Amino acid sequence: NISGTTGSVNAIGGSAYDMAVFANGTGKVNISGGKFTNLGAENDGCDLIYVRDNASVTVSGGEFEAGNRSSDVGNQYVALNKRDNDRSTCSILVTGGKFHKFNPANNVSEGALTNFTQANTMVSVSGTEGNEVYEVIDLSNGYTMTKDIEIATPITINTTGTIAINLGTYSLTNKTAYDYDACGETECYVFEVKAGTLNISGTTGSVNAIGGSDYDMAVFANGTGKVNI
Repeated sequence: NISGTTGSVNAIGGSAYDMAVFANGTGKVNISGGKFTNLGAENDGCDLIYVRDNASVTVSGGEFEAGNRSSDVGNQYVALNKRDNDRSTCSILVTGGKFHKFNPANNVSEGALTNFTQANTMVSVSGTEGNEVYEVIDLSNGYTMTKDIEIATPITINTTGTIAINLGTYSLTNKTAYDYDACGETECYVFEVKAGTLNISGTTGSVNAIGGSDYDMAVFANGTGKVNI
């Protein structure tokens, strides 16, 4: 278990594999705080956090910044990665934390549209192009907005209970369109409600889907989902 506020874990040995965390065997790693980097890593393909065998990594907080791009996985910065041969036996789950230049809900570490998050979380994006910061926010106990938020991927609600979102006076916006179901048509929505109840309230706040996709939807309710606005 790794926690902390301003403490850091840094792998900067200039080796073939500079990794802040290497989970293998049956090891379990829980990260709830601290900053993790391998800035200055010299080798192409240095994963910041690497998991193999039957090991698991769960991230509920902290800050993560990989030091270089990997030509093995789409020339992206690799904050999280599984060994290819162990994808079905090892696991990575992200329920919180800030990630620099790496979207844990939509990356190519394990192939296109890899998602290490789960339902009932929101991934916000801020910063300039090429220097984005993605923050994973747990919505399971509800959420009251305190600022305008742009999300990097749609918010999926899949619960047995009720989740309440209070917009207040702020905007919640998705500008990104993807072909999520490989049907040849792009989609951009803010909320997808598959199960459970989503309550949305606010005063002058707004929900905006402006991805320029085939289907720009502020709310997409399906399955047994219930939405009260």
